[in-house]
Parts: sequence; C-alpha cells; structure tokens
Amino acid sequence: MMRTRRIALVALAVLVATGASAQPTTVFIPGRSWVLTFDIGLVTQYQARSSGQQFQYAASTSGVADSPRTSLSFFLEPEASDSKQACYMAFWTKAKSNPLIDGASVKHTSYEAYEQVLYRLQNGQQHANFYFVKDGLCADIHISLSKPMPLSEEAMSGFGRRLKW
Repeated sequence: MMRTRRIALVALAVLVATGASAQPTTVFIPGRSWVLTFDIGLVTQYQARSSGQQFQYAASTSGVADSPRTSLSFFLEPEASDSKQACYMAFWTKAKSNPLIDGASVKHTSYEAYEQVLYRLQNGQQHANFYFVKDGLCADIHISLSKPMPLSEEAMSGFGRRLKW
C-alpha cells in the first residue's frame, strides 16, 4: 500500500515536473490576433478545426512512467461572450448534466481572468474547465487526466494558472 502510494506520488511529481519544464504549446487561432499558450507536457497528438467564428482544438500527451495521459480541448464560440460569468453559466450548465460527474466533487472558483471548475468523474478521473472571454468569443478549455492520481486537483489548478491568452 505504501509502495503504491509512493509510486503514485512520484508519477504525479513527474507529471507536474514534465508540465512545468516542457516547452509550452502555442495555438494560433485563425483570424485572431491572439494565441492560446498552455503547458500540459509534451503534446503527442493534436487536431484543430475552424468554421466561421467557431474554433475547436484538442491535444493530448502520452503518460510518463506511471503518470496519466493528459487531454486538453479548447472551444471558441460567439455564444455567451458578454462576460466570463456568462460563458461559464452557458457551458458549465450543459457540462454538469453529465451523469458520470461526481456532484460532490464539483468546485467552482472565480478568478479575475477566468472561471474555474474542478471535478471528478465517478471513476475518480480528475477534470477541469476554464472559461474566459476574448475578442467577443467565449472560450471553454477542458483538461482531464486519464486516471485518478493523488494531488490531481492541485495539478489541474496549476494548469489553469499557466494558461495564457
């Protein structure tokens, strides 16, 4: 039991250290004068799609040692773009209806630049959503870990603090 916990803590430390020391990923958004920069570690897969004012991007990492794979998705929508709170209300209202979310785990925090929601699925997987508005578009960023890990909530908050736009 102690060995398993130690391995999990080392794996999470590797995940956090990898994210902190890896080269950040920059996403250039078609038709916009700004970029999204994030640091989830070494991105091994990604795809992007643009249509009118909408933009979608998805990226993932491979797990390192015993650490989980990290996935990030980013959506820009003209809907609910009046404020970060309107963006949060519009998109979290839809997301929270997912029956796999452990309702007791949901933690919403309002920061100056964005709204953050941390939560776990019933299987223990950690997830986070970050909402902000930029140039008249609502941004919904979703990050998840592929498996439960100790301190995963803290890691998710750290991802949010390192987002740049």
